[in-house]
Amino acid sequence: MTIASKTSRPLTKWQIIRRFQAVLRRFRSEGKLTLGEAHALAVLPEFMGDDGAMFPSHEAMAEKSGACRRTVINALNRAYALGIVKHTPRYVYDQDLGKRVRTSNAYEIVLSALHQVAQAARFFMRSVRNHLSARPAHERPSSSFLRAERVFQPPQMSHSEMVEWCLREAKAT
Repeated sequence: MTIASKTSRPLTKWQIIRRFQAVLRRFRSEGKLTLGEAHALAVLPEFMGDDGAMFPSHEAMAEKSGACRRTVINALNRAYALGIVKHTPRYVYDQDLGKRVRTSNAYEIVLSALHQVAQAARFFMRSVRNHLSARPAHERPSSSFLRAERVFQPPQMSHSEMVEWCLREAKAT
């Protein structure tokens, strides 16, 4: 991973840390991040290697930031939605299981405002697609910890039905 500045020279690790902290302060002042989320995310650049790669576990980030694992997960999800962090799942092939197994995530810090907007839009569209293609709530297993009234999953529908449903929902709110 290489993060370049406007002069197209690669940024040093400390420049990345300072700029990322400035981004976190801005989103914190705008109320888009809680204090705990900002603290949990602030340690992410500290895991950056010489090649720019970051593969910290949630537990490692929690230990370093002093936050709990759930706060780290919530902070990363918020960062994905804001477009300031990009993640790529990493897999290895497990011979015993005979399939690919997810091992960790590779993280990338997004400093450019334009790239942040694009990343946030990708995350939002993926969320909408997952929401609309999910099984209906009444078909979910009963062991779900979420309350049924908070989980509404529309049935799978055609494109035109999806557009009509989106328009109805937009008018209702």
